[in-house]
Amino acid sequence: FAQLPEAVRSHAYEHSDLGGFAGRRVAVIGAGQSALECAALLHEAGAVPEVLARAESIYWLGDGNDAPAPATRWRALPISPPPTDVGGRVTGWIAAAPDVFRHVPESLQPTVSFRCIRPAASGWLASRLAEVPISCGAAVVDATERDGAVRLDLIDGSSRTVDHVLLRTGYTVDVRRYPFLDRGLAAELKLAGGYPVLGPGLESSVTGLHFMGAAAARSFGPVMRFVVGTWYAAPAVARRAVVSRRSACRSERPGSGAVAEPQDLRDGQHEDP
Repeated sequence: FAQLPEAVRSHAYEHSDLGGFAGRRVAVIGAGQSALECAALLHEAGAVPEVLARAESIYWLGDGNDAPAPATRWRALPISPPPTDVGGRVTGWIAAAPDVFRHVPESLQPTVSFRCIRPAASGWLASRLAEVPISCGAAVVDATERDGAVRLDLIDGSSRTVDHVLLRTGYTVDVRRYPFLDRGLAAELKLAGGYPVLGPGLESSVTGLHFMGAAAARSFGPVMRFVVGTWYAAPAVARRAVVSRRSACRSERPGSGAVAEPQDLRDGQHEDP
């Protein structure tokens, strides 16, 4: 899609409101939550979307009565299902315990991550997509623009003509490209493939600089990419910050046998981090 003019091609992250596509034919490329949610929002905004997915089928996550029936997946297993919808039989439990993931051999970590972040969609989306065409096994092999319209040639020999292509096909993490991160500071980071190498408390090689979200996924596992991962990340960063604060107080008060707790921590009136 790189050769298409930006006027007819964009990534979903570029849009905060899809209402501007009303009345237009839009090909949504992808098979995950973001792609399907965009398709639903486009339809509800009056656009004419179609989802084109390379996957052979949509992988639905059970979520309420709208979920297409996958619920037998745990029936034959002697273990309880993992506490999140991230991952499979075994990988889900590994992902749910970031400290366990950190000790998985590096040769196996990519396998665990792949099985946890494959495209999937919540079951509650199904009813909102009832009138939206979803074409699976529909890899796009060529895309050309002419007179403001885009022709998409698919691997099965068919084609589509649309007004816009909306990409939701993932992204590559590289924290050096964060516009808000000072270049000098970024140059000090120890990185692995664009990801910061993180230690306890999701702290980077630069003391006091922590990374959460997708940037933490290489060190603490794929659950970091999801909102559910905040159950671990938020208190981990908070605990590390408290330890660092106490260490700083101790270093600033040589000869003191004890470090006084800040008043807001002693009286219990502090806010949750």
